Amino acid sequence: MGRLGLSGIVLAAGYSSRMGACKALLQIDGASLLERTVRLFRETGVERIVVVTGARPEIRPFAETLNVTVVENPHFDSGMFSSVQTGIAEILKHPSATYILPVDIPLLRKKTLLSLQEHPLPAFSARIPTFGGRPGHPPLLGAEMLERVISWNEDGGLRGFLEAHGDSVSFVAVPDQGILIDADTPTHLERCRRLAETREQLPSKFECSALLDLAGTPHTRISMEVALLFRNSSVRRFWISPERRETYEGIAGLLQESLMSSEEFSKRTNRSISIFSTERRDSMI
Repeated sequence: MGRLGLSGIVLAAGYSSRMGACKALLQIDGASLLERTVRLFRETGVERIVVVTGARPEIRPFAETLNVTVVENPHFDSGMFSSVQTGIAEILKHPSATYILPVDIPLLRKKTLLSLQEHPLPAFSARIPTFGGRPGHPPLLGAEMLERVISWNEDGGLRGFLEAHGDSVSFVAVPDQGILIDADTPTHLERCRRLAETREQLPSKFECSALLDLAGTPHTRISMEVALLFRNSSVRRFWISPERRETYEGIAGLLQESLMSSEEFSKRTNRSISIFSTERRDSMI
């Protein structure tokens, strides 16, 4: 499959009742949630993008400026799965593997989608990203599986369908906490705005842990060479910019809690500081 022949469905047909405003048009870092989602798809090789609208008529004219296909779900009040089926009906005019993504998942990393599409996807199968063992957005569905989804009328919507066809579903662990983070309320949106300020450059402490696990890197090795260093206040003050402090402290704190006693932590920190002071100070950011 590679990066060719991909489609993406953006679900934007809901009332946004918990937000109290049209979620799709609210902004994070200067771009609306809808713009961010469309841009994510385009930057990861998605060739055809379908935006499903419904309860909020103001979305359609804006979406049409983004050079996407806009379809209206006349049954939007029956729930999100009706929007999934509406989007799939449009995709099936020219079937292809397809991402399905609600518009209020604004912090996904491009690498997550690239990981999902890295290997060929059988036509009747689905691939779902996970973070910390929890499945998240967006699932990637093969073309033949879409045909079954559109006729599914059992309980549970898309989740129920995928659970019922579990033998055809695979999971891909990714170091991307954003697959679990939504912007469904004003509080959630403000949190996403704060996270977006540094997310492009810095992983969260949980993502750091996931990266180490995915790479098969023993945490003790990191503790000797890098992470423990950032616990020292004088090094932190002079070497680490304020916006990076929380991530580095999180790594070191995580390692301290999970790997060693306070006494051992202190000994290793002092030894690491000595090594870095003479050999690597100029290279630290």
